[in-house]
Amino acid sequence: MSLPSLTELKHLRQSANLTQMQLARASGVPQSVISKIEKEKTDPSYSHVQTLFDYFASMQKTKEKTAADLMSKVVVSLRPSDPVSLAIALMKKHSISALPVLSEGRAVGHVSEDTILYHLAEGRAVASWSVSRIMDEPLARISPNTPAEVVRTMLVHARAVLVTKGEKAVGIITKADLLKLMK
Repeated sequence: MSLPSLTELKHLRQSANLTQMQLARASGVPQSVISKIEKEKTDPSYSHVQTLFDYFASMQKTKEKTAADLMSKVVVSLRPSDPVSLAIALMKKHSISALPVLSEGRAVGHVSEDTILYHLAEGRAVASWSVSRIMDEPLARISPNTPAEVVRTMLVHARAVLVTKGEKAVGIITKADLLKLMK
């Protein structure tokens, strides 16, 4: 069995709406190798080529689901000025462990139960503090047309990803949402 031509890799990547970096993260093949393959500036190892084509084949198996298919359209969020007590209440009410922090619809951070519990364990009375005092970096942002396979790979290392159109949050995907990929 022979592999398709290497020139097809760039077309496959572009048709999947992936950047070289997104493909690198999802497949495990270094971005520099992908760039050199696309520019025909290297004779890549068989294992790198096989890995890339296997990745695209696995994308076909998920039937081209995208972030839009997986996301929760209701984004429960906080503002930087909200009290931490509101974060705690929202986490309890919605059974979630992290909340994005938005300012004028733009992601500026997130608050997790881990961060709250850390401060409580240190003896800090954080309930009356503003969320901005304890928030962590913003959740990773992706577009609604990001392939589900890329989302799956991202969520190996993150608790959630924010789905955005431009700067506006339109959805959120957590590890629990990946169960939608199960048959």
